[in-house]
Amino acid sequence: MISHIPFGYCIKNGELVIDPVDGPKVIRMYELYLQGYGLHCVGEAVGISSWHCSIGRILTNRAYIGEGIYPRLISDEVFAKAQQEKYVRAARLGRLNKKHKVRETCIGIDFVLESTECDIEDPFRRVEYLYSQIKEV
Repeated sequence: MISHIPFGYCIKNGELVIDPVDGPKVIRMYELYLQGYGLHCVGEAVGISSWHCSIGRILTNRAYIGEGIYPRLISDEVFAKAQQEKYVRAARLGRLNKKHKVRETCIGIDFVLESTECDIEDPFRRVEYLYSQIKEV
């Protein structure tokens, strides 16, 4: 079962086919990307106003090379070049193997709950009081 049809495809007479309007846009997106256009510019050039990450997902979607039930829109060679270009650009921008700082977290697990008896009727004030009775050891 398909929950989402990738951009450039449509269902016609119960079959998954290349959309005659959007299919050529996908082909053009790959061409422009390989010519050096940025993701946002690629989208604008073909008339798609979208986030650059959405365009990036289109350029990495294996459905366009005919994987699964999808008709082929892009050759394996063009797809591989686009993936290589994406890798080269990421490397040039220093976005490969980027290590994130690991924050040390210290959670106090030793605590004492002092007096829990109180005559407060209001449930919010009662909870406030009970929390105030928690003391870290």
